[in-house]
Amino acid sequence: MTVQDLLDLTLEPLRADDAVFDALTEAVEAEVEQFPVVDAEGRLVALVSETQLMEHAGARTPIGKLPAGKPVRVRRDTHSFEAALQMMRHHLDVLPVVDEDEVLLGVVRRTTLFDTLSRMLSVGDAGSIVVLEMPERDYALGQMIYVVEQNGAKVLSVASEHEPSGIVRVTLKLNVSDSSRIRAVLEQRGYRVAATFGEEERDEELQYRVEQFMRYLDL
Repeated sequence: MTVQDLLDLTLEPLRADDAVFDALTEAVEAEVEQFPVVDAEGRLVALVSETQLMEHAGARTPIGKLPAGKPVRVRRDTHSFEAALQMMRHHLDVLPVVDEDEVLLGVVRRTTLFDTLSRMLSVGDAGSIVVLEMPERDYALGQMIYVVEQNGAKVLSVASEHEPSGIVRVTLKLNVSDSSRIRAVLEQRGYRVAATFGEEERDEELQYRVEQFMRYLDL
């Protein structure tokens, strides 16, 4: 899925000639941490934070005069994983999306992206989670999926983390709530089962897994 499918058009950008005082009022009402700033032609020229505006609160200085580097932005065909990487790396609440001429098309909100990743990882589907650890040389996703399917289950989603130590941690979301047989077979095959989570797990715990995955994207 690309950011084109996640565009939010409701957040009105600030103008480069807006005064800081007026911009801060708009930022507070919009309840976002960052705000895109455009020029008279609608091109993205900056991404200012509420903190930056607060530091100049009361000033009549135009936003365009505030010190700012090249704003973080993506194109409409950027994949949602890449968007998550940029938002995590730069600690963004919103991510501007521009066209080939740098004209602002809209933004992707962090909450929207989080919900999308949750669906992609089948967080809301009933089932269980099995977390495996193995040396990178032994990582073979096809073999793991084969073991699961041979024992009457399906893999709904996969997330892998490659540690600097050479260990790969693989999170499998399965469509069955009882994964005991699958775990036993995987262990017989030499995989280490690092953790399991059942259907009774609370939603916030499953969401935590997605947050961990998003942090992994920043590694």
